Amino acid sequence: MSNTQDDVSADNGPVIVADDVHADDPEDTSSDRASSIASSTTSVASSILNHRVENGRTYHRYKDGKYSYPNDERENDRLDLQHNLFLLTTRYKPGLAPVAQKGSNVNRVLDVGTGTGLWCVEFGEEHPEAEVVGVDLSPVQTTFVPPNVKFEVDDIEEPWTYQHPFDYIHTRIMTSSISDWKKFFQQCFKSLNPGGYIEMQEIHVRPECDDGTMKPDCAFLKWVKKVEEACNILGRPYINCDRFLPSLLKEVGFVDISINKFKWPINPWPKDPYFRELGLWQYENCVEGIEAWTMAPFTRALNWTREEVNMFLIDVRKDMKDRGIHADPPAPDGPGPNTGPIIVADDDLTDDATSDIATSVASSGASLASSILRHRIENGRTYHKYKDGREYAYPNDEKENDRLDLQHNIFLLTLNYKLGLAPPNDENFGVKRVLDIGTGTGLWAIDFGEEHPEAEVIGVDLTPVPTAFVPPNVRFEVDDIEEPWMYSQPFDYIHTRAMTSSIANWGKSLKQIY
Repeated sequence: MSNTQDDVSADNGPVIVADDVHADDPEDTSSDRASSIASSTTSVASSILNHRVENGRTYHRYKDGKYSYPNDERENDRLDLQHNLFLLTTRYKPGLAPVAQKGSNVNRVLDVGTGTGLWCVEFGEEHPEAEVVGVDLSPVQTTFVPPNVKFEVDDIEEPWTYQHPFDYIHTRIMTSSISDWKKFFQQCFKSLNPGGYIEMQEIHVRPECDDGTMKPDCAFLKWVKKVEEACNILGRPYINCDRFLPSLLKEVGFVDISINKFKWPINPWPKDPYFRELGLWQYENCVEGIEAWTMAPFTRALNWTREEVNMFLIDVRKDMKDRGIHADPPAPDGPGPNTGPIIVADDDLTDDATSDIATSVASSGASLASSILRHRIENGRTYHKYKDGREYAYPNDEKENDRLDLQHNIFLLTLNYKLGLAPPNDENFGVKRVLDIGTGTGLWAIDFGEEHPEAEVIGVDLTPVPTAFVPPNVRFEVDDIEEPWMYSQPFDYIHTRAMTSSIANWGKSLKQIY
């Protein structure tokens, strides 16, 4: 809807015909669609779903022990965080290969080591014409996927049995997970259509330092040496991707091999705002992931105890937090080399607790008084504390947030995976400022921000948004939209969803919107 005055017409919508075959239960697992949703399009034996517990973390059961890193909720959250770090690095592109760009009309795509499946889901939404397959040793745990995306549990080091070739094979951080890279590349080459692409988004575990502030005896470099030693023993070493892989790719038959090299500062030490933000995300990625990357390799290969690992990591985390150490593990994309930019350190080293960027990530961009964060409990559910009991009569607990995310997917399915029908939702509209009223979990605002990186997106609600990972162009505010608005600049697009029964005076609200 635009803010121009015009006649309003209503479409009563399509007539829906009842199904002659009545299922007794709307969640009947005999339904093809219900089965698809229940299993995320994956048929998995129950034994695969029974993960193995080791040192307080869970690991894949299929091909037990082949992958050294956990698959529990904590690790999945970190993988989703890391996915956003990659998006920030590539300027919100899923990949740099030509077939990864919008409008490429790619047909079949394979994501090797799909993890949580988030890359597949987003690629499938951006390329509805493509069939996207994600494969991993652990079953993907998301339950809402586009109809053109499916997930499989398989071992990519075994012979591949795909009936049809792919146009694009994508991998991300598979170093230390593959024992024979040449064999892997041979299978990729045979499974690609002529002119197809393979893209590897990899990292170096050994960081670089341009100014000598990372001393040879620091705890972080000691960890690097030990984790390299452990992974060598396990037969899946960390490799120097940009030196080792191009020659193997060429030997197998690939042509037009190129490397794009990026840098991830280990914490927010850089002066440049972009690299400083990358550093903050990488710091969160590292401090959340360091135990996952260490525990199994050290206890399985080096025979350390869990307690020894945890004690060792105390000093490693201190080095990761030390903004006087100007380290940046390179992240090469794909297989002429590009040395990456020189990053200048910030002379004014701000403490993490007062850093604007750190505060942004920690609070999802919202500055909130502690009283707002203390929800009110009523009849076993929690409700917003801000404007206590006013306007909004529905809970804000995890159970409700899960339902809101489910409802978001119902809207997407209804609108053929569009975030809205107004022209600003179109890809090339060039929308600048967007307001999402009653943002809930913030999922609509996040999706819109990722789809329109040129836009500034603000989500407002009586309850703080629970997610901690948002695109840099999205922020959330706690406010009452029935109070006078204080926005200094107008919006191009205002979006609301299911606000009936939440607004007392629609005339007043619509005047503020106009």
